[in-house]
Amino acid sequence: MTDKAPLGAPRPVGSERAVVDGSPRALRQAAIMVLLAGVLYTAGNTVAKLATDAVHPLQISWFRWVIILTGFTIAGFFLGHRRLFATRQPGLQAIRGVMVFLANAGFIVAIAYMPIANAQLIAFTSPLIATLLAWAMLSERPGRTGMAALLCGFAGAMIVIGPDWSLFGWATLLPMVSAVGNAFYVLLTRKAGAVDTPFVSMATSSVVGTVLATASVIPVFTVPPVEVWAMMAAVALCFASGQFLVIMAFTRASVAHLAPLQYSELVWGLSVGMLVFATWPTLNMLVGGAVIVGAALLIVTSRR
Repeated sequence: MTDKAPLGAPRPVGSERAVVDGSPRALRQAAIMVLLAGVLYTAGNTVAKLATDAVHPLQISWFRWVIILTGFTIAGFFLGHRRLFATRQPGLQAIRGVMVFLANAGFIVAIAYMPIANAQLIAFTSPLIATLLAWAMLSERPGRTGMAALLCGFAGAMIVIGPDWSLFGWATLLPMVSAVGNAFYVLLTRKAGAVDTPFVSMATSSVVGTVLATASVIPVFTVPPVEVWAMMAAVALCFASGQFLVIMAFTRASVAHLAPLQYSELVWGLSVGMLVFATWPTLNMLVGGAVIVGAALLIVTSRR
């Protein structure tokens, strides 16, 4: 996932500063890109979940980071970015890399133990957490609408998490770890964007992610069959392609316009759960999910 939020979780896209086009044609193109990215992310999640039958989810996370870092290094060389890893804020970028690693690893491990859509719903609280953190860290106090959305969103999360805890135990906390990591990542990306280019920010966090993923995979590493390596490569390709589309989309339209479309991933996640894994949505999941999505969309669209 490049610098990506965990599969299926709200991506910190658009946080790297970009020149937004905003024309009707650009908006249509951006919408298609975001929808296609959602399909790619869900495909990556699905293959990753299937691959966890043969390898530990941390090994899938590690291989993805290796592929992404290799891709960035090669792309940087051919695009003339000779100082690809020359950040002027090494400490900030290191913390940022830790956060995106936690976001990614938390989500991939989560979907090994619970349905993709359940993990997505909990991880989609990230915009709410980011709003709360911005209030605490940046003194960006949300208005009445924002406060109401925060309360409703976290209530929705409790509706989803409550019954899930009895079914999946500690794994239920992992998507929340992903959401918190992604929220911190978004705020830190805003600070990093003041002095480092998006390419440098993404490359440096890829280095940190690869180092942490390598350290975490050592105790659980195995040599799987060739077909499993191919599955892990497909996961990396889906995430990298999806992230590229999302980055391109947010140069054409604003976060407020495109963020609602990112929740289309829930449709794909539910569909995959029913068709591939024979898992059906529960009432608490549908009700809590509707509250979470509604609250998150209220937060985003209120910033237009």
